[in-house]
Parts: sequence; structure tokens; C-alpha cells
Amino acid sequence: MRPYRGLTKDGNWVYGWYYHNHYVNEHKIFVCKDHSTFDVFDVIPETVGQQVGLKDKNGKEIYKGDIIQSGKRLVIDWDTYNACWGTYNKKNEREFGLGSWSLDRFEIIGNIHQNPELMEKK
Repeated sequence: MRPYRGLTKDGNWVYGWYYHNHYVNEHKIFVCKDHSTFDVFDVIPETVGQQVGLKDKNGKEIYKGDIIQSGKRLVIDWDTYNACWGTYNKKNEREFGLGSWSLDRFEIIGNIHQNPELMEKK
């Protein structure tokens, strides 16, 4: 299972295992400290994203919501119709599915939560 990341209310990213309690609408990420203890963080639900299992050209792990660039700027998101991770352009049109191939020509330049201006239409 791939880890998740989420933005805390004080603006810090945390990486770990995601938990959503539907009954009380809690969104938490558990970060393992050692084999028996965890730190628990409340996260902003809209910012939670799973690692996609691929890296950019600098070896940085790619997460849902990341903005990547190689000529065009694209956002990583889950493509429900094709059941795979995909990329979307500024018009929210699907560009391509990620599958299992390398993204070694792309670089993460931000994410839609902290840098939405990177995807604004010109």
C-alpha cells in the first residue's frame, strides 16, 4: 500500500497512512515513529493525496495533486473511468494515463493546493 500525504492546518505536509472517520468527519494521517508508536496529525481533507508509485526526473516521489512540467503543466489525479493515474491540463482535460512507464522527462514544480496559480488559464 502506498503512503499518503496531507497538509496540516498550520501548513506543513505530513506523510504516512491516511484514516477517515466518516461518522465524525475526521481526516488524519498516522506517521510511524518506530514499530509500535505513531504521531497522528489532523489534515485538510481536500489536500490528501496518495503516492502514485512513480518519480519525476529528479527522483522525487509523485503524489496526487502534484503539478508536473515538461513543456506543458499537468496535474496528477486519479482517472476513475480508466482506473489509473492520469494527467490533466489547464482545461481539466485528460492528457495521458501514467501506467507504469517512467516520467523521467517531467519535473514536479508544485501542487494544486499551495500553487494553484501554476494551473490558471492564461
